[in-house]
Amino acid sequence: MKICNLQWILATAFVFLMAGWTQAKSPSDVWDLEKLKQVPNAEWKPAVKRTVKDVSGNDVVVETQKVYYQGEPFEGHPTRVMAFFSRPEGDGPFPGMVLIHGGGGSAFSVWTEMWAARGYAAIAMDLYGDEIMSETSTEGWDIDRKRMEDGGPNLSDPTMFSAFPAEGDAYKDKWPYHCIANIMLAHSLLDSLPCVDADRTGATGISWGGYLSALIAGIDDRFQVIVPVYGCGAMTSKGFEANHFHQNMSEEEIKVWDDFFEPNGYLPNTKCKVFYVDGTNDFAFPLAMHKTSWERTPNADVRLQIDMPHSHSSGWNPQEIGNYVDWVLKNAPPLPCLDIPEVFKTADGKVTISAKIKYGSKPVEAHFNYTTDPDEYAQNNKQIRSWVTIPAEISENMVSVQLPEELMDKTVDCYLDAVDAAGNMASSHYTTVRP
Repeated sequence: MKICNLQWILATAFVFLMAGWTQAKSPSDVWDLEKLKQVPNAEWKPAVKRTVKDVSGNDVVVETQKVYYQGEPFEGHPTRVMAFFSRPEGDGPFPGMVLIHGGGGSAFSVWTEMWAARGYAAIAMDLYGDEIMSETSTEGWDIDRKRMEDGGPNLSDPTMFSAFPAEGDAYKDKWPYHCIANIMLAHSLLDSLPCVDADRTGATGISWGGYLSALIAGIDDRFQVIVPVYGCGAMTSKGFEANHFHQNMSEEEIKVWDDFFEPNGYLPNTKCKVFYVDGTNDFAFPLAMHKTSWERTPNADVRLQIDMPHSHSSGWNPQEIGNYVDWVLKNAPPLPCLDIPEVFKTADGKVTISAKIKYGSKPVEAHFNYTTDPDEYAQNNKQIRSWVTIPAEISENMVSVQLPEELMDKTVDCYLDAVDAAGNMASSHYTTVRP
């Protein structure tokens, strides 16, 4: 953003300094990365062939099976992790995907089969220490699940929203520690399979899984692409979940938690492509949180949607997720992603907001999305912000709009988006324009 450069630089530096994110943290200080890159012991159940629909609505046959693999010790005891693995018919090698569920979720075979129908070998592990009792699982709250006797921690106050000493190994019993370990082990297991191309792997996660996928982006350097949906960093500073931290921990204890498990501390390490997907009014991950992660992730891409619903199915349905991954892993056409917005003020006082088209063919339409409502929450934890969309102009390599006259004396949160001929929508980062 070119307007008020000094103000923006100072504000950004203040955010980083206040949060302790002045430099990237080394993940090897927390996790034994070389160990987690080794193939874990695993027990595979028989494969089941199922007919599912691909993205074009055609019937395709995929193979799905359960797998139980060895995790990290929890409270001094060995653990196992249950996962679903799905693959297309044939020998491959196929690109691989690791699928990371969110709060209330589990290993969803409907999700792995969706990616298998797309031509991927996909694994989705349960991160609650549970197992699915049926041969397959669909999205929803009535999953037939059971706590495993040798399961790891689940997402609860004792393993998540509670203090632990900065010294020693107490952090190894915390939920984020086990999740990252289990994601890396799932990746190692996936890479070991003859049907998987280990040089073409990605991950996507939803809600708390989005937080974990943002965290893993700066930790596991074997991925080529990661898509965090809703989730991001700044977990203890803003959003619905921040309340849990501040209710249970002191500020000093929160700083310790951040030092170990805050994504923004690791994101500058990221080597792969990252595509952040979020809704403008998300109750758990508002845009102010996302902004801190975008700014810490090298060359991040974005898809913002006004009032995007929050659920697992809403989080895996956007076509842009698969198409973005296809671009990175299967050499498909890129999305019309936009760069960071720039704000220009002319001598006559007019303001133009513009963003470069980073890659892809020229979009067929573009929009300017804005709100003048404050960044506040209603009592039901949903943001009380109304967004307006107006057309934006498209040039050869730029999307731009002149700020409407009625907004000149207001503080405006805004972003630009672009849509290609296939209906794929991507956006710029959001920014704030002040009078």
